[in-house]
Amino acid sequence: KKFNAIAPAGRLGIIIETPPTGSSAFVSEITETCPIAGQIKLGDRIIAVDDEDVQNMLTENVSKLLIEKHRQEERKITVLRKI
Repeated sequence: KKFNAIAPAGRLGIIIETPPTGSSAFVSEITETCPIAGQIKLGDRIIAVDDEDVQNMLTENVSKLLIEKHRQEERKITVLRKI
């Protein structure tokens, strides 16, 4: 199922990784200070950032994109979650 997490400016407090299968980056760790902890879960696959498709991006590039946007008032992170 697809979900949108709306993140405020600043650090996200998540760690993302690429699975061995090479598909979309996924959330592998959520820190205690994560401002979107209630909206995002471990294993969520990040498929878009502010409606920009990131499914075929390397994890490093997804991280760079999120960092580049860290000063925005809010960022929309679209994830796929197994239900």
